[in-house]
Parts: sequence; structure tokens; C-alpha cells
Amino acid sequence: MPAASYGNLSLVIPAYREEKGIGQAIIEAEEALSLLNLSDYEILIIDDGSLDSTFEAASQIASLYSHTKIIRHEKNQGYGAALRTGFEAARFEFVAFTDADSQFYLEDLSNLLEAIKTSDIAAGYRFDRQDPKLRIFLSKGYNFLVHSLLGTGVRDCDCALKIFRKSALNKILPDAKNFFVNTEMFHKAACNDLVIKEVPVRHRLRYAGSSKVGWMEVPKTLKTLIPYCFSNHFFNSPESTPSFKEWKKSERLAYFSGVLILLLFSALLFASSLRAPLLEPQEARYAEVPREMLLQNEWVVPLLHGKPYLDKPPLTYWAVMGLYQIFGIHDWAARLLPCFAGIASVFVLVFWGINAKAHWEGLIAGFILCLTNRFIYLERMLAPDTLLCLWVTLGLCLGFLACNQKKLNLFYWLGFGICMGLGILTKGPVAIILLALPIALWTFVDQRTFKPGIKSWLVPIFTALVISLPWQIAIALREPDFFQHFYIGQNFLRYVAPYDHEEPFWFFLPQLLFGMMPWIFLLPGLISSLFQPKTSKQYLGSFAGFGLLTGLVILIFFSMGLSKRPIYLLPVLPMLAIALGCQVRAVLRSNAEGLFWKTLLAPVSNGAFNFLGVLLLAGFGVSFAGMFRGIFKPGTGFILGFIFLTALCFWVMLKAGKPERKLSFLITAGVLFLTLYVGIREILPAYNHIFSLRGHLRAHLKAEKQMPSLVVCYPHLWDSAPFYLPDAEVVSFSRNEKPLLMKFLNERPNTLLLIKSGKDRKELVQELPDHLEFYAGVQPGTVTVGWVRKKSAEDLLGNLVP
Repeated sequence: MPAASYGNLSLVIPAYREEKGIGQAIIEAEEALSLLNLSDYEILIIDDGSLDSTFEAASQIASLYSHTKIIRHEKNQGYGAALRTGFEAARFEFVAFTDADSQFYLEDLSNLLEAIKTSDIAAGYRFDRQDPKLRIFLSKGYNFLVHSLLGTGVRDCDCALKIFRKSALNKILPDAKNFFVNTEMFHKAACNDLVIKEVPVRHRLRYAGSSKVGWMEVPKTLKTLIPYCFSNHFFNSPESTPSFKEWKKSERLAYFSGVLILLLFSALLFASSLRAPLLEPQEARYAEVPREMLLQNEWVVPLLHGKPYLDKPPLTYWAVMGLYQIFGIHDWAARLLPCFAGIASVFVLVFWGINAKAHWEGLIAGFILCLTNRFIYLERMLAPDTLLCLWVTLGLCLGFLACNQKKLNLFYWLGFGICMGLGILTKGPVAIILLALPIALWTFVDQRTFKPGIKSWLVPIFTALVISLPWQIAIALREPDFFQHFYIGQNFLRYVAPYDHEEPFWFFLPQLLFGMMPWIFLLPGLISSLFQPKTSKQYLGSFAGFGLLTGLVILIFFSMGLSKRPIYLLPVLPMLAIALGCQVRAVLRSNAEGLFWKTLLAPVSNGAFNFLGVLLLAGFGVSFAGMFRGIFKPGTGFILGFIFLTALCFWVMLKAGKPERKLSFLITAGVLFLTLYVGIREILPAYNHIFSLRGHLRAHLKAEKQMPSLVVCYPHLWDSAPFYLPDAEVVSFSRNEKPLLMKFLNERPNTLLLIKSGKDRKELVQELPDHLEFYAGVQPGTVTVGWVRKKSAEDLLGNLVP
């Protein structure tokens, strides 16, 4: 009894510059297919624009066979394009392909035809590969890479002997033009839940010619792989929230209620910091510089202690000067600037989400940013970095909206350039890197975006120069050393060869871990979801991808710099808040029973997990009870309590099933707000006492009931002194000038002295003349404030009596 027929088969053979071997490939294909018990077959030779005699050689041999057809590309389009041409031209229910180098025994198609009976794709894998060792090594590395990133699920992705069902092939037709075609098709097969069976096939050396796959194909393939992974696997869900008009009334009410609550939260958290004193050394300096500029009516050259201060651009100073003119010279007036910048940065995320068609993701991101303890602490500080965070966040928002479509939006693109110029006037050329680098990388890795060329980039660059260059020219005309001091010293050398704040590469990681608790615990679940098949992954699109990519880019940039300060972390936080906000939204929409971390806790019994919650609650209670009873210092007790509380909040989210997820998120947000608010109102003043001078100065002035006419600073000038005591003469002495300081104090007793606590204070008190004493009536912080006075007659007599 004859064996059942395998049906009809189309065999596609792409060829490029194969004049020496194409004839043999056709002959072998005709002979092999004629023996395969097929009802009918066809052989499609796709000449991909070869400039040699491939087409002529193929046509000559094909004229001898009725089953062979030649299709020619006028220009070379690439391996993937040639395959797609053949696939679309194939007529039969099964479609196979192989290469024109005759490295496979086509008799092995019989095994693939058996496998295709119970699958959608029968994929061969080379079990005794005859290629050079280097190429085998590269191939194995590539297979491991694409299997890890895309879940292709096959051991030999690029084996050029495969059979597809025509119905399945139509779902996975490749878009790639190069050798990435196999990877793309297997990924699409996984996304469509197609059944793949692997079959071992024999392999041999090329019949003739040379391989078209060389070292140059590695960067080309990676250039295709990375954008494909980003756009089609990691962040492939389109943001498609309908417009507000299409929302139900209850949805609109819930959303706008959330916006109002977010405004209330952010206003209370940032406005509570207005009463805080200026911290030394940074905040006092950035309040004193605009004070001196305003008094001197100087709008070009920043001044500090009457001298040019060229470390930072003027936009922060100009803004504070404007606030001084409106409200008077007060520390709270200066603090209005970071208060506004913080609230505005939060609501940029809301605006971003609305315009990116990710309304809820943007709102949740705003809540996460507002309730991130590190953001609240750093963004409330008076420093150029707080205003820079606003320009970077707004600029990235506008750059995203400008390029998040196939056509460039010039309005948003111009706004992107304006933010770049304002960033330069705030912190310097670092703003260009923080804005241009993320946008350039994102438009490269996301295939759905507009790709700005040189002409397009000239628009924001020219706009930024128009905004920032006039001041730079004006100050350079008055201060010839400006460019060298500012660009070379304060920007380039400080990044590569710092003279202060040198820290290791990982400096920001602990701050990020503890500073974004408990939200940072969502990050492992987000990363895990990226590597799941498309059919099971959560709803993450380009909004989440941009946030995660940009946050990592900025974090790596600052980590690579040798000079690091904690406040540099600020522009990272809004971007990570976007990614985590999208993850929260995905979890709320997901049908899964728990978050990623809950799968890790699966081995833990329910009773043990409940006991863990009890321990966390007890730890929170003990921390705050110990703080109020004096067992812990206020700062220590609050930090311990906050750690226990954030862990408890995350425990609640893990414990919640799908119906309770929204409630658990709301509870977590509410508890975090109350904790942060209490910390700002009650705990932060104790911290401010250590690093500020306002309280110390006011206490002494209240005790003396007079304003000092002379203030001495040692071992350097504290900027809080001229700010809080504007009518006093302020002088300073360095450690090398200690003999002059002693002479000065001896000649001018009854002097208010500001001295660094610790060793400097101890040594100076010991070296004072016998007839002088140092009196500090207030508990010292990092700086001790006290009076240098003549001792009374009783004290002098007591020193003489043995």
C-alpha cells in the first residue's frame, strides 16, 4: 500500500551573488522534492538584485525543470525581503525555505514534513554543524540572547531549513530586511501561540562561493534586535485610553477627584517646608547670592560676599530675586521656588499621561512621585537642581510627545528646545545631555517613533542657544575667565577629575532603594513582565518604556561621573515614577492573582506570611514609641518606623487579591502621605537644627536683646550669617589665619563667633587668652554659635586661686 502523500509544498530559495552554486542548488532541490511523495511542489528562486550572473545561471538551469520559477529583485533588498517575496508568492499549503549555498541535505525535508503534521512550524536544527568554530560560537551566543530576550523557544534560530503551514506563515510574515528575519518570525510565532516542533538535520560545507554572513552582520543584527525587542516585545502595548468625552461619568469623577487629591497632597508636603530654615552650606549660598545681586541691582554677574560667583548660571538667582521683590527678603520667600518646582514636576506627569493617551498611568505616576520620600526631601531644597528637575521633566515630556508618532510635532519640539535653553541657564550644559541623550536613544530603540535627523535637531539646539547664549556673552565680556571657570572647571573637570564629592559608581543605588520605598519593590515585577510572552505579559507601552529607559540613562550618566551629590538623583525619580506608575496600572488591570513578588513567596505558608505582617506592624509601633519615649533619637526612630511602614504597605499589596488591589493602593498612598507629612512637620526640624544656623542665631539674639555689629566665622564664612544678619559686619578667618583670629578677638571682645563644631571649636577654646571665654548657650549642630567675651572679675580671681 503506497504511503500517504505529504500534500503540496512550496520551497523558497533566496539567492544573492550565488552564480557558482545556484545551479547545483536547483538540481538538488528538484531531485529531493521529486522523491518526497508530494502531490505537487514548486521551487521559487528569489534573486535579490545580484550584480553577478546569478539570475542568468538560475534561469538556465530552471528552464530544464517545470517546477522551478525565478523571481528577481531589481535592487538588493536584503535576505529578509527576499524570503518575504518568496513566502507571498508561494501557492501551496506547506511552505519551506533553504539557502542557495547547498549546506543542507534536502532529503531531511521528509522528517520535517512528518513533524508539520502535528505542528504549525517544523524547524530544523544542525546537530553536526560544519561551519568554522568562530561562527558556531557567535551563533550559539546569538541563540542564547534571543531566547532570553524574546522567548523564541528554539535551539537553532537561524537554521535555514524550515517548513511552515501557509495559514500560520501568513500570521508571522517578516518585516525585517536583513538576517534578523528568523528571529522575528519565531517571536511572532510565540506571540501567536503557534506550535513549533524541532527536528535534527544534517549539515555540510558550502558547495561554492562564500558566506554572506560576516562580522559586519553582527552590529547590523543588533541594530535590528534592540529596537525590535523594545517595540515589539518589552513595551508593545499601545496607549489607547479613550478621550474624556467617551468616559463614563463615574470614571471622570474618579479621575478628577484623584487630580484634586494629588494637588492637595503635593501642596501640603511642599508648602510645609516653607518654614524650614536654610541649610548650610548649599541652601544658604543660593539664598545669599540673589540677595546680594538684588541689593547691588546686578542681573548679569552672580555675587557672593561681594565677589563674582561663577559656579552656576543665573536663572535660579533671577527667580529668587523676583520672589524677594514681591515678598521681601525672607528664607520662606526663597523656598517658594523649589515648592513651585516640586508641585509643577508632579503635574507634568499628569499632563504627560493625558497627552500620551495614558491618563491613569500619568496620574498614578504623579502620586508615586509625590509620595517618594527622596523626591520630597531633595526637591524641597533651595538649589538649581530642583529647578533643573522641572525643566528636564517638562523637556522630556515635550520631546516624547513631539516624536511619539511618525510625523514630528513642531510645537512640542520647539517646547523641547525652550526647556533645553532654560536648563542651560539653570545648571549649564548638563541640561543638553539630560534632554538630548534620552530622546536620541529612545527614538533609536522604539520603531514607532519619528526619527529626527540633523535638520530636525537643529531646531531645539538653535532655540536653546537663542535663550542661553545672550547671558553667556554678556558675562564673558565682563568676566573674561568665565568660560574656562564654568565650562572647563565646573562642568568637565568636575565630572572626570573632581576636587570634591568624589564617590563610587554605586553611590546612588542605596539612595534609590530606600528613597523610593515601597514603590521600588514594583520594579522587579516590571522587569520580569518584560520577558514574558506577549500573550501573557502586562499592559506596558511606549510611555513605560520611555520612563524606564530614560531613568536608567540619567542614572548611569551621573553614576559614571566621579563627582556625585545626592541631589543629582532628582531627574531620575520622575522617570522611574512613570515606569512604576504604568506597572501599578498594569497590575490593577491584570487578571493575575498577585504581583511578581508573590510568586517568590509561594513556598511560604499563609500562616508564616501573616506572622510576617504582625512583625512588621510591631516593628513600626516600637520604632515610633521608642522615638517619643526618648529611647531612639528622632531621626533614627523615624527612619526605622518609615522602613517598617513601607514594608507593611507592600505586604498589604501582596496580600490583596484582584478585587482589593485598588483599595490597597489607596491605603498605601494615604498612609505614606500621613507619614511624610508628620515627618516634615515634626521630625525634620530636628534635622534642620543640626545643619542650619537660623535657630542658633535667633536664640542668641533673643538672649542678648540686641543685634550684633560684628560676626566672625571660622574656619570659613557661613553664608547664613550675612543672610540672617544683614546689618552686621561679617568677617572670616581660615585655619591658616588662626593667629590673626586670636589677635582679632583679643582686640574686639563681645564678638559673635560662628565656628565649626568638633575639633576646631575645642582647639580654639583651649587657645583663647585667659581673660576671654567662649559662651555657647544653644545646643550646637555642625556649627556652634556663641559669644567671645571678657571674663568677669570673679572668674579671673578664681583662676588665680589655687
